[in-house]
Amino acid sequence: MQSVYEDIHLNMGVYLGAFIKIPMTIWLTPRVMELTEYKCRVAIPLSVRSKNHLASMYLGSLCVGADLACGLLALKHIRDSKKETGHDVSLVFKDFQADFLKRAQGRTFFTCSEGEAIRACVQRALITGERCERSVCVNAYTGEDIQTPVASFQLTLSLKRK
Repeated sequence: MQSVYEDIHLNMGVYLGAFIKIPMTIWLTPRVMELTEYKCRVAIPLSVRSKNHLASMYLGSLCVGADLACGLLALKHIRDSKKETGHDVSLVFKDFQADFLKRAQGRTFFTCSEGEAIRACVQRALITGERCERSVCVNAYTGEDIQTPVASFQLTLSLKRK
C-alpha cells in the first residue's frame, strides 16, 4: 500500500506527464489508486467533463482510463529497466478493442493486472532490439463492485528499444 506522500507524488507525476505529453488526459482528472509492478488501478470520476447525455461515462472517457491503466504499468517497467540497463524503450498502442457491457454511472476504476507479462515484453524488447507486441487486458468497474465489469478492453502494446 502506498503512503499518502507517495500517493500525492505519483498523481502529481501523472498530471505533469499528462500536461506535457497528453494534455487531454488532465481534463478528466484521473487518479492513480495503485501502481505496483503487478497491477495498476486508475479512477476517473463521473462529472460534467466525463459523462454523456445519458448521465453515464462517455466512451472517450472510458478509453482514456484503459489507456492510462495499461500505459502507466508499462511506463513503470520501462523506467525500472532503464535504471538497470541504461536503455530506453518506446511505447505505442498498436490496436484497441473495447466491449462496453453496461453503463458506467459513477466513479469508474480501471484495472490492469498484467504487470509480469508487460515486464517480460519490455525485457524482450531490450534484449533483442526488435519490436515486442503484447495484448493486455484492462477491466473497468463502477464503484467498488469488482464482480461486475462495466467494460473490458484489449490493448496491444508495441515496445521497441530506442
